[in-house]
Amino acid sequence: MIFDIGANEGQSLKLFTTLFPRSEIHAFEPDPAAFALASRGVRPGVHLHPFAMGETDSEMQFNHYTGSDMSSFLEPGRESWSRVESQHTVTVRSVDSYCAEHGIDEIDILKSDTQGFDGAVLRGARRMLEAKKIGLIKVELTFMELYQQQQDPLELLKWLVGLDYRILSFYDQQHRNGALGWMDAMLVR
Repeated sequence: MIFDIGANEGQSLKLFTTLFPRSEIHAFEPDPAAFALASRGVRPGVHLHPFAMGETDSEMQFNHYTGSDMSSFLEPGRESWSRVESQHTVTVRSVDSYCAEHGIDEIDILKSDTQGFDGAVLRGARRMLEAKKIGLIKVELTFMELYQQQQDPLELLKWLVGLDYRILSFYDQQHRNGALGWMDAMLVR
């Protein structure tokens, strides 16, 4: 059972379906243009949804940036190189409520790449995390101020470690102006 939160144009979906061809995948992407690209060639067992994941079930304004890989619920920060060109209202679900509704008791892999909104996504999975029902977490950590009110990456790691997850690895480090900009972290329970 894999959750691909922030599926964008389907990059991770392709990887997951190659590595785990018989897996069940629930993917979420609120940007209509990216969702359309991610939808191409979706195989049976992949459930792709045009809504977002967050801390609670709600509706929020989603910002479409000039660079689609920057689109986020958050406004641009002082180090952003992209700008908001439009907005639309999207449905937001929490991982916990989605799992309860769909009878999902465990998630083997939860990937979250939501452009600074990953803390809200993971807080929306609090029940599953506290019950140790998520095996592996892959999350993007942003160190540059790309977005206003983005999750502090060190606080997010501290919170997850406090829930008895341990850090396996950091990878795909991206640097800008001689400093760490963002990277992916993998944690396991």
